[in-house]
Amino acid sequence: MTIPFKIQLLLIGGVTFLMWWFVFRRYRSLGLRLMYVCSMVGLMMGFWFYSDLQEQKLMQQNGKELTAKLNRKWTALNPQNSLENLIEVTFEYPNGQPKVRSSSSFISDQEHAALRVGQTIKIFYNPSTEQVYYAVSFARYQSDQWIFYVLIGFFFILGAVLGYFLRNIKVGIHQETGDEYLEKDGKIIFD
Repeated sequence: MTIPFKIQLLLIGGVTFLMWWFVFRRYRSLGLRLMYVCSMVGLMMGFWFYSDLQEQKLMQQNGKELTAKLNRKWTALNPQNSLENLIEVTFEYPNGQPKVRSSSSFISDQEHAALRVGQTIKIFYNPSTEQVYYAVSFARYQSDQWIFYVLIGFFFILGAVLGYFLRNIKVGIHQETGDEYLEKDGKIIFD
């Protein structure tokens, strides 16, 4: 199941607001706030990585490795306003039917630059989802997955360390202006 990106952002914003409303207004620890932020970053990354792992699992279960002809390649803005590398390929599925599909999944700038229109490339095709992956990009993505595990773990460890060492620093609020300041043992240390 894939949740659209804008709904993901709304959910993140809603959870953050609820945490502020019910927790951060009562417990003013800077360590708690930083631990929450780092944990949320780790959870978001974990969720997005899990989605990719589910697509990869489907490809490994149902996918077929095929030879395709590269029709065109281009770079475009995606719905999140970042550039992505796209390719369009033509291939024959085992039943003899020619198919034209495009893909942007996991294609790096170097891999995109090395491709030439008209060349024959290896692809993975999942007939149940109509998903196409450039085989070179898919293999690189699989070999580089350890980076995601390390990065997710880093944010959780960073949050735990910051939470522990900054637990005695409190966030105070100026009653007149609403500005926040940091205090330790009743003394303002940063305004």
